[in-house]
Amino acid sequence: MEGETRMTHLLHEGEERLLTELRTLSRAQRKSPKDAYQLTLGQRVADDVAAMMGSWTFIIIIQSALLLIWIVLNVTAYVQ
Repeated sequence: MEGETRMTHLLHEGEERLLTELRTLSRAQRKSPKDAYQLTLGQRVADDVAAMMGSWTFIIIIQSALLLIWIVLNVTAYVQ
């Protein structure tokens, strides 16, 4: 809490108000039942895509595999 207090002294009034509002919303969301906070299909898909694209599995394995396939296709096209 001490670090939080020191940080708020460095914030402008509008930033401090926004931070307080975000904390309040976050606490309310954690306390509410899961069914009370429904996401639309588009929001769920966007969250899932963002979570996958930013994961280390995607970055290291899937993206590397796609790059390897692209290289093989280019080499094959060049040879023929």
